[in-house]
Amino acid sequence: VGLGDGAVGGGGAGTCHDRQLPPLTFPGCAKPTFTMAPSTCDAASTRAALKCGEPGSQFDASCCYRTRCQSDTECGGGRCIPRVTQAPGIWEGPGSDVETCSMLCGKCECITTANVPSESGCIAATEDSARFDCDTTARSCDELSAWHAELDSVARQFDPKVDPQNLLDAVKRCNVRITSELQSRCYAAPDCNCAATELGETRCERSLEGICAAAPLCQPNLALVHAAKIAPEFDTYAECDDGTTRFESIVGGESLYRLVYDTESGSLTYAYAEGWVANQCLPEGGIGTILAGTPPVQANCQRCDVYAGFGGEGGSGATCVLDANGVPSLPH
Repeated sequence: VGLGDGAVGGGGAGTCHDRQLPPLTFPGCAKPTFTMAPSTCDAASTRAALKCGEPGSQFDASCCYRTRCQSDTECGGGRCIPRVTQAPGIWEGPGSDVETCSMLCGKCECITTANVPSESGCIAATEDSARFDCDTTARSCDELSAWHAELDSVARQFDPKVDPQNLLDAVKRCNVRITSELQSRCYAAPDCNCAATELGETRCERSLEGICAAAPLCQPNLALVHAAKIAPEFDTYAECDDGTTRFESIVGGESLYRLVYDTESGSLTYAYAEGWVANQCLPEGGIGTILAGTPPVQANCQRCDVYAGFGGEGGSGATCVLDANGVPSLPH
């Protein structure tokens, strides 16, 4: 299984004959580290694969599960910090419970359960909590940009009936910090032209160049691949007779997002977000509209839903065909 499918550590293709070592457990843990069978990797490789004690890991430095929590009061003087704000890549990263670890093609690979990205873990009072609390200092510009998009997705999918409030609060604080870091060392100040509307909302117009400075979905010819990878935010795909390809999504019944590409070159020509938006222009998030580029003309479009069963407003009823990269096309 791959990293996004419930494995941590490395893997390899082909047939390998790895020597499995004597079973390894961490007997000092209140909850067993492995839910099915002990690790048969060496101790150092197991620790590296589980990222014990690292930001974002569900394990402390002793490779014991951190206490899951919803507030600091549950952590005995420590801090309760959501995993998604400890490090990037948690939203689609390794699962929450580890079944077992074994050597595969020279690397230690661990089989995990389904991920619970919204969970938080207790950081002990004896640990440096700042290292786990949205530490952006050692992150590259690419990592920061990806982390910002990931947290924005978490915020838009937040469900107050299921998710704890501390998750949303921490995500908002972290994204403000990431935005500040991006602006200070990764690209020029945003070219936002914002004004308040009669309804008290904010409307911002900006250039596509400003958006594309930190957005991989703007890269020519790779645009559709990158746009597909941020699904399910973009649920409806369309091919139009004006030479454009369009993605659209309605999130939570109230937030509308549109991307329009030139089909031949793959370049982004128009971007639009309405509802709850958070980006360089509105780093703390808010109700408003962000638009850039040239609005598309009226056109005849054939549409399909990126995911089967998408019943949102504007759903086409037809399911797209996805290639190996997740790029959609119209069904035949």
